[in-house]
Amino acid sequence: MSTITVGPTLSNPNAFETVQELRDELHRANVNLLDSCERLHSLAMQHNSVLNWIELIATHHKSGNADEVKKLLDGVIASKGHFEKSVH
Repeated sequence: MSTITVGPTLSNPNAFETVQELRDELHRANVNLLDSCERLHSLAMQHNSVLNWIELIATHHKSGNADEVKKLLDGVIASKGHFEKSVH
């Protein structure tokens, strides 16, 4: 899996000549900031979900519940196959 991360577009404040250009750019920057905050929140929620799932697996493993560990991991394999089919 490869991930491409795109950084923010920065503005040169010296390039603006009118108040309207500055307002337009401030509006664009605000929209980008809000979008970035939403993406960050979504990633944080996904991260927490994965950590909770790993904790569940570790708890089952520590308790010797090999069947539960296998069931959880089999679910990942089944989901991955379904995901790969939908991507291609």
